[in-house]
Amino acid sequence: MARKKINYRKPTYVLSDEDAIEFNRYYIKNTKRGRRVVWQQRMILPMILLGYVALMLIFKFNSKPVYIFGAFVAAAAVAYGLACEKIVLNRQEAEIKNSGYNWDNIHPEPTTIDFTDDKIEASYKGQAKDFEYEDIWKVTCTDKAIYLWLNDTVAMQIPVRGFDSEDDMHKLFDFLNEKCINANKDDARNL
Repeated sequence: MARKKINYRKPTYVLSDEDAIEFNRYYIKNTKRGRRVVWQQRMILPMILLGYVALMLIFKFNSKPVYIFGAFVAAAAVAYGLACEKIVLNRQEAEIKNSGYNWDNIHPEPTTIDFTDDKIEASYKGQAKDFEYEDIWKVTCTDKAIYLWLNDTVAMQIPVRGFDSEDDMHKLFDFLNEKCINANKDDARNL
């Protein structure tokens, strides 16, 4: 049986764990709050190193093992700082996969979003919520999804599989760029 062609302005999809992982990757790498999380994690070992150096200066420890341990802590701080973003991303992915709550249970039914000329009509499990285009804070298009940001932390996700093709997803992004006049636009596709 052939799949019914979807109107690009009315995608239907079911969110998955992979969608949550992809959204968190985008959030951590590309938003102010996400970058702050990485920065805070990056500062942990350097702060420990500074505390170690301060203690050594205060107590006037002068021995070879103390210097060797200090050099080890400094090297660990630099290595951790360089790998911090990857560590945070991997930790987020592991938390999503091991949480016991998977998106197949949280969102087992299809979500449909209808982009009319006047508003956005989202429906899930028989419940509907309407949004004005003016309510959208930011519109982001990646290779994997479109994110409609309601504020700097909450976004509606529309994965690429909700469309018949990537071209349909790009048409919707262009449509949203015209409708969401006040929203920031972020074309994060690898063109």
